[in-house]
Amino acid sequence: ETARKLFGDGGDARMAHTLVAVVNRALELAPLIQAREVAVEAGEDVAPAQVTIKRVFGFIHKTLSDGLQAANPDACLRLWLSAAVAADACDQNPDLACQGVYEPICYEFLTQALITFEEDITDSRAQAQGIIVMVGTVCGLTCLEEENYNNIGTKITQHGAKLLKKPDQCRAVCTCSHLFWSSKEEGVREGRRVLECLQKCLKIADNCIQSSTSHVGLFVDVLDKYLYFFGCGCEEISVQFIQSLLTLCAEHVKFSDADTTEEARRAFKNTVRYVKRKIQNQDPRYEGLSLEEVEGLS
Repeated sequence: ETARKLFGDGGDARMAHTLVAVVNRALELAPLIQAREVAVEAGEDVAPAQVTIKRVFGFIHKTLSDGLQAANPDACLRLWLSAAVAADACDQNPDLACQGVYEPICYEFLTQALITFEEDITDSRAQAQGIIVMVGTVCGLTCLEEENYNNIGTKITQHGAKLLKKPDQCRAVCTCSHLFWSSKEEGVREGRRVLECLQKCLKIADNCIQSSTSHVGLFVDVLDKYLYFFGCGCEEISVQFIQSLLTLCAEHVKFSDADTTEEARRAFKNTVRYVKRKIQNQDPRYEGLSLEEVEGLS
């Protein structure tokens, strides 16, 4: 309380910087306190920690919500996410029987991050970047219960689909597809949700290209995501989906303005080469794919 009051006397301009440092230092305490708890349980000759991890997290919560959220919302969003990562790490510590103890705290930090995003992040670029940061954070968490994880993932995806600019919406929802397919076998793997995200991306990309062919790169980005999840074994994404999208991308690239879509054309050629190598290496998953219609662009 004393620290927050003293820093608060400096006003929002100073708190925007000083409280960031305070919270970061507080986050460093959590693993140190847990290490002390492990040492005490092991019978080592060390004194117990004078504060608990939950008290540290409580301090972080109050500092962010009362001071930093208004002074520096961009930093506040990232610190809520950092706090969620810290709570997740504490919950998964193999040396202590605390699985599930910090899950509600982790979920609360994520909820507050979403509130900050909704109420205080107003710049369109910051919003687009915020979606990426939130997805990256949530994908790395392991302590969340299934219902809580789905709630957070759904809300982030909804925010991504509501960004101001259509191209940003497409890229954001593409990124959100990773929320529903973990790289770890024991993680979340909901192919239906992945497919829903990618199909929504195609609709948004189609709306974008109606206004300007310069947005053809969005189709290539979506194609790359389809190929990624297809290669990961997502059964909901079939060879037929890949074939149709390859043909669609080839048509859009062909009729786009070469001067404004050079990067997209180059990316599409690289994607076609990737698929061609898979076919030449006789990867059974790519059996049935034909590149005849796109050969001229490879």
